[in-house]
Amino acid sequence: MTFKKLALMSAAVMMMTGVAHAVDQDVEVDAEFRQALSLTLNNDIDFTPGATYIEYTTGSIDAADFITLGTNDTVAYVDDAFSGPTTGQAGDVSINGATGADVNISCTTGATISDGTNTLSVDQMQVSMNTGDAFGAADYTCAGLGTTPHSYTLTGTDNILMGGRIVGNSGTITDSVYSTTNASGVAATVRVVYQ
Repeated sequence: MTFKKLALMSAAVMMMTGVAHAVDQDVEVDAEFRQALSLTLNNDIDFTPGATYIEYTTGSIDAADFITLGTNDTVAYVDDAFSGPTTGQAGDVSINGATGADVNISCTTGATISDGTNTLSVDQMQVSMNTGDAFGAADYTCAGLGTTPHSYTLTGTDNILMGGRIVGNSGTITDSVYSTTNASGVAATVRVVYQ
């Protein structure tokens, strides 16, 4: 068989089998982005900012004695065992996130302040959004992290203000600085998540 015949036969076979027809389909790619939430601590909770003290009467602290701090920085003394400044400093935490997004805010119900040896309970933690309120009138009473959260729509300038109540007879009080940063202290926590 000659080369010429072989070439003609190969061409005929190719013509019979045909050329495959290619088809294309574009597949689009989408990705939706949203700014990650972050929190910035502006102020810790402080019942006695500056060089101020809460005075106590030894032997007269009972179950009716409390010291409250509203989210509006107002300190009040319930019953008669304590006296001192009437202006404190509410906790202040900025929320950084996507404006217009809905978030859930929750917080621990309390904290523990300590002088390194003795502890006192802080309970009835409360939060207000952007504008402070008197103790008991806040937007939300903390019920635990992730529990019955407070819903809020981010505006772009959002601050969580936080207050609470020192339980006067929850431990031994001495002339000392009580703080969550001392040994045996437990800080309050606030949590924010997108809905």
